[in-house]
Amino acid sequence: MKSLIAIFVSILFCIVQQNSQAQILGNPIYYWDFADSIPSGWTNSGQSALARFEYRGPNTTPSNAVCSRGSCGSGTLPPNSLTQSNGFMIFDSNYWDDNDNQCGGLGTGQDPAPHNAWMITNTLDFSGQTNVYITYQQQLRSYSASVKVYVSTNNGSTWTEITALTQSGIINSPNVQWKTANVSSWVANQSAVKFKFQFQGTYYHWCLDDIALYVPSYNNLELTSPQFTNYNELSDPFVNPMYDVYPSFMPPLVFPNAHIANLGTYDQTNVVLNNKTINLTTATTIANNNTSPITLASGASINLNTNSVNIGPVTADYQVTYSVTQTEVDENPANNTDTLDFSIHPYRLQYDEGETDNLYNVRSLQTNTIAQTGTLYYLPSNNNKKIYSIEVCIGEGTLPGTQIQGYIYIPTMDSILAETVPYTINLADINAIGDERMITLPLVTPFTLSNANLTFPDIVIDSTTMETEPNPFQNVIAAMVRVLDNQAPFYIARSGKAAAGTTYLHYPSSTDLYYLLRIPMVRLKIFNSGATPGCTDPLAMNYSASYSTDDGSCDYPGCTQSQYDNYDPTANWDDGSCGYEGCMDPVADNYNPTATIMVPCEYWGCMDATASNFDPTANVDDGSCLFAGCTDSLANNYDPQANQNDGSCIYLGCTDNAAINFDPNANTDDGSCIIVGCTNSNADNYNPTANQDDGSCIISGCTNSNADNYDPTANLDDGSCYFLGCTDNNAFNYDSQATVDDGSCLYTGCTDTNADNFDPNADIDDGSCIYIGCTDSLADNFDPTANQDDGSCFYLGCMDPNADNYDPMATIDDNSCLYYGCTDNTALNYDAGANFNDGSCVYLQASLWAPSTNGCAPFTLNVTNQTVSFPESQCQFIISTGDTINGCVPNFSVLFEQPGSYSIIYNYYYDGFLSSYTMNINVYAKPAIPIITSNPNTGIISMTNGVPGTYAWYANNAMINPVVNAPTFNNLGPNGFYNGNFTLWVTNSNGCTSISSSVLVLQPNFSIADNTICQSDTASIAIVPINVAGVTCTINWGDGIITPSSVNTHQYGLPGNYNITVECTKNGTTGQLTKPITIYALPSSPLITYTTGTLSIQNIEANTNYQWFEDGVAIPGQTTTQYNNFIGNQYNNGTFTILASNGNSCSILSQPFVVVQPYFTTPVDSSCTSYSGMVFNQSEIINGMTCNWNLNNISTISTSQASINYDVAGWYNIELTCQLGSTSMSYADSIWITQSPTAPSLAYNALGNVSCTNFNATETHLWFQNGQWITGATNSNFSIFDGTQYVSGWYRMNAINNNGCLTQGDSIYVLQPEFNLSLAQACQGDVITMNTNNNIPDDYDCQVLWGDGQFDLFNQATTSIDHTYNMSGTVGLTLYCQNPYGYGYFTDQFDSYASPNMPLLATQIPNVACINCGSGLSYDWTYWSNGLSSNGPSTNIDLGNNYANGPYQLTVTNANGCNSTSDIFWSIIPVFTVSPTEACPNSPVTLTNNTDGMDWLQCQINWGDGFGDVISDVNTLHTYVSGYSGDVQVTCYYDVEQGENAQWINIHDVPTPVLEEINEIIYITNFEPGWQSQWTIDNVAQPLYNNLSNLSANLGNDYSVITTNSWGCSDSSSITTDYIAPHVDEWNLPLSVDLFPNPASDLIQINCNHTPATLEIWSAQGQLIRKMNITSEQTTLELFDFSNGLYNFTLRTTEQIFSAQFVVSR
Repeated sequence: MKSLIAIFVSILFCIVQQNSQAQILGNPIYYWDFADSIPSGWTNSGQSALARFEYRGPNTTPSNAVCSRGSCGSGTLPPNSLTQSNGFMIFDSNYWDDNDNQCGGLGTGQDPAPHNAWMITNTLDFSGQTNVYITYQQQLRSYSASVKVYVSTNNGSTWTEITALTQSGIINSPNVQWKTANVSSWVANQSAVKFKFQFQGTYYHWCLDDIALYVPSYNNLELTSPQFTNYNELSDPFVNPMYDVYPSFMPPLVFPNAHIANLGTYDQTNVVLNNKTINLTTATTIANNNTSPITLASGASINLNTNSVNIGPVTADYQVTYSVTQTEVDENPANNTDTLDFSIHPYRLQYDEGETDNLYNVRSLQTNTIAQTGTLYYLPSNNNKKIYSIEVCIGEGTLPGTQIQGYIYIPTMDSILAETVPYTINLADINAIGDERMITLPLVTPFTLSNANLTFPDIVIDSTTMETEPNPFQNVIAAMVRVLDNQAPFYIARSGKAAAGTTYLHYPSSTDLYYLLRIPMVRLKIFNSGATPGCTDPLAMNYSASYSTDDGSCDYPGCTQSQYDNYDPTANWDDGSCGYEGCMDPVADNYNPTATIMVPCEYWGCMDATASNFDPTANVDDGSCLFAGCTDSLANNYDPQANQNDGSCIYLGCTDNAAINFDPNANTDDGSCIIVGCTNSNADNYNPTANQDDGSCIISGCTNSNADNYDPTANLDDGSCYFLGCTDNNAFNYDSQATVDDGSCLYTGCTDTNADNFDPNADIDDGSCIYIGCTDSLADNFDPTANQDDGSCFYLGCMDPNADNYDPMATIDDNSCLYYGCTDNTALNYDAGANFNDGSCVYLQASLWAPSTNGCAPFTLNVTNQTVSFPESQCQFIISTGDTINGCVPNFSVLFEQPGSYSIIYNYYYDGFLSSYTMNINVYAKPAIPIITSNPNTGIISMTNGVPGTYAWYANNAMINPVVNAPTFNNLGPNGFYNGNFTLWVTNSNGCTSISSSVLVLQPNFSIADNTICQSDTASIAIVPINVAGVTCTINWGDGIITPSSVNTHQYGLPGNYNITVECTKNGTTGQLTKPITIYALPSSPLITYTTGTLSIQNIEANTNYQWFEDGVAIPGQTTTQYNNFIGNQYNNGTFTILASNGNSCSILSQPFVVVQPYFTTPVDSSCTSYSGMVFNQSEIINGMTCNWNLNNISTISTSQASINYDVAGWYNIELTCQLGSTSMSYADSIWITQSPTAPSLAYNALGNVSCTNFNATETHLWFQNGQWITGATNSNFSIFDGTQYVSGWYRMNAINNNGCLTQGDSIYVLQPEFNLSLAQACQGDVITMNTNNNIPDDYDCQVLWGDGQFDLFNQATTSIDHTYNMSGTVGLTLYCQNPYGYGYFTDQFDSYASPNMPLLATQIPNVACINCGSGLSYDWTYWSNGLSSNGPSTNIDLGNNYANGPYQLTVTNANGCNSTSDIFWSIIPVFTVSPTEACPNSPVTLTNNTDGMDWLQCQINWGDGFGDVISDVNTLHTYVSGYSGDVQVTCYYDVEQGENAQWINIHDVPTPVLEEINEIIYITNFEPGWQSQWTIDNVAQPLYNNLSNLSANLGNDYSVITTNSWGCSDSSSITTDYIAPHVDEWNLPLSVDLFPNPASDLIQINCNHTPATLEIWSAQGQLIRKMNITSEQTTLELFDFSNGLYNFTLRTTEQIFSAQFVVSR
């Protein structure tokens, strides 16, 4: 028990969970509840291929009822998340590291820690989302691990940790919790987002469920975890529990409390919790309390409670309501309220919530063992209370007949406190979802709730040290229910979620204990001590007068299955009586093959004797009676009594089928024909026979007023309409309505002839021009007009890496390489390899150098001193600007700000030597800065201040090529204006340049797809792109609507002429372009009205054409303002619309109008009461349309026909209403009903007599027998005896009144059996026969009571039945017969005479005598049924062979002719011989039978080899197929007597030779002494070798031998050798083979002059060691696996053979 008790301790400190509540605090964007599997597109990976996240679901192993499987995870519950029932994800580090059931065995598992595993979502799109939160439920238990969540916005290329969700270190309480974080800063408006959930480290597990990404709410309070007691599951799950039902002696103290959370982003003020406690039974509010207002910050939560309420022990149903309010308007009020309910019951204690909501297989974790489940209850000590019984609810899947038993345990499950009597489950006890049928299991001894019984000792947690823990279960008991059959399935019904550790699943044999998340429906019944609870209802099957208090356990037997006809809703114990009612006669019209309970059969037919098809067997008139005459009420000679038309009907009307009023029913023309048609001779369908124009004239032509060849006189479109326009769908202005191309197509593309993709067919430049060239501005052939690089860029420069101006980018050497150095050969450091003087020359006299002495003001001159400087040297630099530099500086710079000519004089003095050097400088002035402006109307950009010089224009910092050397530039190109920033560069003759400020040119260009459209059409424009960064463009549609340029389509609300203006702007610079568009008005939308049969236009508009449509399809020829929808014999139903078109080719479709007009015709105009008929729905039924009948204000379901039955005279209305959506239409008619007579009632009140009990002499009456009319029977009585027998069956009377209305009376079934006996008297023991004389037309069952206490049952299939009386005297016989329709009986008498005593026979050699025969008897002896001459009580028997086998029989007869017989038997001895007694297999053996009395005996042979025969002749043959030595046995039978005899036989074994070739000798390896052999070689007999046991193998190829043993038994075998007989020419081609070396050690070389060949190596003992094919003339053979010794070597070709020997020696 140590491990089990450790589980109980952990329940309080380790695995208690809190109830999880919804925390998706807004509108979900993505949500995963892990139903069925890990979501599609997710990645489940890890550092190890084994330790990964696992999915747990209802159908996985293990299922979602199991949390950690590791050795330290025993007893942990799965996460109590929102959707735990459909699955969750878990990383089980403890399991992968240690699953040996010994917690602490680190690293002993199949994939030791530390672990690193992760799950990654699929790609998520948050485009348009600016505020996103992530939330999920987790259950985390950690030892040395961290769990982290990462986010990626580039599909997982890089990851960012969401630190708010990171947890690490030791976490000992694996409570379910919500984790939430704001991820907006990462994912807002991102479209490639993924999240990663990662576990790293060691132990224990991390469960995840209900992951959501959502947009948060602002004001949202959530009320969760409502309780009506002061209950704390975390501290103690058994104190103040919230039960569903409390017994009246322990009512709860109502302490309403709930958890309030602010799920919004704003603080909530004046937050108040309101609670009401309501007695639902009396509908009174007991308490109504509020908490004080508080402010609840965003994200904060609090537990609030109101005042406690003491409700007392009042038996009632109670409800506690919870509601939270605040000042702000809550965005989700649905989560602001909740209710809880409970009940106070006189005696029941119940944890579950009532009706079954879940079924659980108690054997789901362990099979083939005892299993039990139940609930823990807290009970206060009370010496006056006892638990008398346990209630349990059994679920579907449990089999009726399964035995269960209840127990009350100490919660540690180591002691049983009480137990119930075993109970066998009844079918009615089994519950489906939603049921609540409880079983009461009475305790054998009631359990007293005393302090002593509810105080439990401390728990021993270590049996060695006897260390204990306080028992946490004081006053707690476990109510358990166990299935007693180890194999039977057992499902418990459950209802409601359980607090942690309060429900058990227990397997006693293994002491394994589990906890259930849902509450098993196991309850307690508690009464006062001294009570005797039980069923107190005398009507119940388990009633007992000893019970004083009713405990609700009464069982009421009956059929409890609602699908059966005899279902009894008051029954709760199924007694097996369920059955289906119905007629059991297969020939009846209401025959029910499934019926087991008989009801009267119906035989449908015509019951009117005056009808031509009168059926006297019918008992239900089906309205099929036929009365000849004219049956059509529309006929002029209609006969209302007739219902069988005899062809006499006369119909006046138009008989011309071409007439509009043609009456197909008319057979007499009355001259009324109207022939409608087209009377216009110019029409295509002119009808010269028509006498009434119906407006149907068809004039073919183009009827579309929008067409270019519209014909206003045409009313039938002949398909000739054509529409001019652009028909090329590739064109910019493609017109989908056009059918004839008018050459107006415009094509977009590149219109610049200088472009490489110039499209000569393009009319509108779409900005797609491609200019191929060098696009690198650094290249020497850079083309600023190019926008597609063709790889032609080249770079001039020095390509010598040794040069000082080496250009690594250069691709063409332009001989520009410079080698810096001193190029003056007079200098001290002259460099002959230099070609560029870098000023490094050194002189002993004064010398200066500068890169350039000419420049543009302001000009900086950089001077290098080239004179060798010594410490004693003196230098002076005199600058003409007035500045002087003293000192021998190596270099210096001079800035000349103004243009002019300047000089520098350099004086150098050293060692008495003075030298001078003068450098002259020219500084030139720059031109004035040019000022430029642009003219948006002309496209010209010009300089306004006339600065002279040469000019170059730049666009967007690139020179315009070809160069425009002019002060003006026209930027209007073939495709519109060039847009961008323009500058002008002016250069004077001295090469000095000034640059103007940039001018931004913005001039949009666009085209309109169609500038004349209808009001319903969409205007569309195409804007030529402006390739200038930062430019924004808008479209002013001219109707007050301005949109961004990206919205280039628009629909005008009103017709008119509009101007579309595109305006583009950047930094205050604006350009615009305006073009016109015309919008034509639409015609008015037609309004449709409907009166039965006609659809009309309500708002007809002039100059408008109309076309009717049905279900979206134009109705040919229907172009008027009305449409008649009655076609044929029904109304045309459907959805109708009208298309209205005006002169501008603009059209509009009306709103759809749905017509569901029903139609039917009544079967008759009038009839009699009890009329039954059918009325048929003749409506056109369209998709989705339903119709309902209203029969005289009684609505019926939607059917295609309705049954009408009228029992009272009067008018009856029939109405049919059809509906589709919200549209409903009706059609009505009526029928007149005349009163029928009262139905005659019959009774069978005297033998053979049927009478009418309510006979009315004013009416005419007809009698029917078994449906057949009885001619002449009209009186009130009728006899069923026909003179020879009683005629059973159905009898009925019909009544006809003076109105001609017929009423069929109720049928009565008369069953009158009758019989006669084969004998009036007989002997005791004789068989008499009862012959029935029944005339019963239906199936029936009979019971005959023979008068001797015996009875027999039979049915109509039996017409006679035999019986034997074992008594004497006069007896009375009674025959009862019945069937589901009725029953009857018949009686008679019979005399039975006594038989003499059975004679007792004994053998009194040489006689057989009767030793108990008295006087007055006669005797009859037989032997083998052959009569003997003796007529006394004894007879002499022959002592020869005849008596040995056979019975002697004696029959004695008394004076009444009654006799008795007995016999005596002698022993049976079979006599036979077997020949021969020794033989070979397959030789026949004969058994000759000499046994006496074979006429009576049956004899069988057992041959001993598994075969046997029945003797049917004197001789019996048998063949043995193998050797046998033993007995042949014969057994003979007569009645119960039998005898047997045996003879020995020996069948010798066959000598089968076994051949084997050894060292070229063929041996018979099993040759035995006494065997003979006959050899055959190559099919030739070899008499010379007969009787030898071996032959040489070189005599041939095929060897056969026949061996024969000393008994003459023989057998044969064959063998084939590889020997090749030599040929004559073989010696001419000798086979040469060399072996080297010989002897050999590890290798031997074989040289052969003939290949291919077969090599065989044999041991000296003749065993084949190796066989292989030789294909090369030289082969090396490995001998590593050969042991030392001599070996035989054979080499065979197709014609020769070579043999030799070699030795292996090491």
